Amino acid sequence: MVSKSNSLTTFIIGLYTAAGLLFVSFFIAPAHAASLKDLYGSCFSSAGKPRVKEVFPDSSQNLLINLARKPELMNLDYLQYIIGRPDNERTQRGRTEKTYHWLDNVRQIKYELRQTELIPGQISESTFIMNLQDTGLTYNKLESILGGNFQRFYNNSSQPCVRTSLAPYTYVSFAAAQNTFRLGQAEIVYQGPALNKPAWEDMEAAREHHKANTLNAHTNGSWQELQQNALRQVYDNPQDPSCHMFLAKALAKQGKLNIAIDEYEKAMALSGPATAVYNQCLADLREFKVIRDTPQYRDIIMANKGQHLRAGSEKKQEWETFHNGNHESNSGLVQSGSNIGM
Repeated sequence: MVSKSNSLTTFIIGLYTAAGLLFVSFFIAPAHAASLKDLYGSCFSSAGKPRVKEVFPDSSQNLLINLARKPELMNLDYLQYIIGRPDNERTQRGRTEKTYHWLDNVRQIKYELRQTELIPGQISESTFIMNLQDTGLTYNKLESILGGNFQRFYNNSSQPCVRTSLAPYTYVSFAAAQNTFRLGQAEIVYQGPALNKPAWEDMEAAREHHKANTLNAHTNGSWQELQQNALRQVYDNPQDPSCHMFLAKALAKQGKLNIAIDEYEKAMALSGPATAVYNQCLADLREFKVIRDTPQYRDIIMANKGQHLRAGSEKKQEWETFHNGNHESNSGLVQSGSNIGM
């Protein structure tokens, strides 16, 4: 009798357990799964696998390929048009072994250039390091970028690496951290005779690339980037009024109005009245309330070719007093960048 009662009890418990599992499977579990999908939807693909960020910009690919094929482009005069001047350039002057750093927005090293000079100006060893973190670049993707002729090895940190060569005395290698297939950095290494200067064609292409970036920065309202690019343009083309206009616009948009006025003056003096640059400068100065939009005031500006401008009612300071007493000339500004927050 007891045995039958225990069997019946076990059967009933099993029945309730099965019913509970069915309830969870059909009602609770789908709702929970839906909430997880809503919460972590950006992390999962339609197949249910975690998504990996796979962004390796064309600009980075081009830089990598160009340096690997032409090691002479590991040169500051060339790189300044592509990635700007290094952040620690001054501290490396006078050294035979130099290590230049380019920092990102959070002050982490994005690019590094190590160079050894036999004598000043003759570079026999050069290594350019590119940080590939967060790009999602993998070994498989390298085949579509550089081909598949890779030598595999482990570096001194026991990281898996691959290496290939696209030019004499030069190789490019990629390293990945342990337990991951994503690449952490790329190194382009040259060891051989003293490197030549970059060819004129390469320098001209770099300048055109820089001009395009300047226009894009202006269009996108990236004022800090525009300031840096326009400084280089002014340094290279001091008689080009559009370069001064771009620099003035970048400075004014960042609140550096008094220094911007100097650049607007130069742009207007170089362009002459009734030109596109001149009229754009007038429009900008009215926007920043430096001049009044009246016919009489415009006649005065035209007669003086934009010189001796005065800031609006909130400033009340003659530009020539400000220029002579408080700031260096533009030549020092362009060379050092210290006056405008470089």
